[in-house]
Amino acid sequence: MSIQVIQEILEGKKAPEERELVAIVRKRLPRGVIDIVARAFGMSPKELCKLLPVSWRTLQRYEADHLLDTHLTDHLVGLVVIFYQVVDVSGSENATEWLKTPNWALGNAQPIEFLDTFAGMAVVNVNLMRLKHGVVS
Repeated sequence: MSIQVIQEILEGKKAPEERELVAIVRKRLPRGVIDIVARAFGMSPKELCKLLPVSWRTLQRYEADHLLDTHLTDHLVGLVVIFYQVVDVSGSENATEWLKTPNWALGNAQPIEFLDTFAGMAVVNVNLMRLKHGVVS
C-alpha cells in the first residue's frame, strides 16, 4: 500500500495527502522505495544517498524489504512531496531538469543541492510556491 501511494505521487497520479503521508512515515517504508525515488529524480540510489541521512554502504547491507527507520522514511517522503510539487509547477518531462538547473532565487544553486535537509526542502518549497503563483523569484 505505502509503496503504491509513493509511486502514484511520483507519477503525478495522486496528490500527497498529509494524514496519509504521516501514516506512511509511522509505518516506515521498505528499502526498495529508495530505488523508486532515485529513478524519479534521475539519479542512482548511490547518488540519492547524498540527499539522505544514510550512507550508501549502509543501504547496500539492507534487503529490499528491510524497513527503514522513521527518520529516513520521513526524509524520503519529503523528497517525494517536493518532486510532486516540481512536477506540478514544471511538468513531468521537465522535473529532473528543473531540480538540476541553477536557480537565481537560490543564489544560482541547483534546487537539488538543498534537499539534504528539511530546512532546505522548505526553501525549495517556498520557491516552488512563488513560481506556481506567478511571483517573481
